Amino acid sequence: MKTAYPARPAPARMSLRLGAAAFLLATAGCGYHFSERTDAIPVELKTVTIPLWKNDTSQPGIETIFTNAMVKQFAARGWLDPVSTGKADTVLEGKIETLDVQPVSFSSVAIELEDRVSVVASVTLRRKSDESVLWSSSRVLGSEVYDSTPDFNVNLRNREQALRKVASDMAASVHDQIFQVY
Repeated sequence: MKTAYPARPAPARMSLRLGAAAFLLATAGCGYHFSERTDAIPVELKTVTIPLWKNDTSQPGIETIFTNAMVKQFAARGWLDPVSTGKADTVLEGKIETLDVQPVSFSSVAIELEDRVSVVASVTLRRKSDESVLWSSSRVLGSEVYDSTPDFNVNLRNREQALRKVASDMAASVHDQIFQVY
C-alpha cells in the first residue's frame, strides 16, 4: 500500500525553483578574479630596489617608516620584487616633502582631543639601466587622525602609529597608481 502525500501547492514549488535558480546564478557568477597588470611598465622588468627615502621634514626617522612600508607593499603584491641595489631592474625613490600636524577636535575646555598628521611626498620609478622615468608623482598625499593626550610619550606613540598608517596607505596608493589597479 502506497502512502499518499499531499502535493505542494503551486506557489510553494515555484518559490523553491526560483530560490534554487537564484542560488545557482549567485554562486556561478560571483565575479571574483585575479587582477592583471594593465600598466605601462615593461614586462621584462621584474625587480625593484627601494633606497631609504629622503626626509625634508624636521621629524627624524620617518623616512624609515615610509621606506619599509613601500618595501612591504611591493613584496606583498609581487609584480616588482624588492631586491638589493645590484640585482634590481628598477629604482623606486621617494622623498617626504612636508609633514604637518594640526588639531582637529577639542574638549569643552579647549583641550586637544584629536590631531591630524598630513604628509606630502614625491615618488619616482626609474629604469636602472638608462635612468629613464617609468612613473612619477610629485604630490602623493596622506593623512590620519589620532588621539591627542597631554602625556608626551603616549602622544608620540599615537603620532607614530598614525604615520605608519599614512605610510602604508601611501605605499598601496603608489603601487596601485604604478600598476593602474583600480
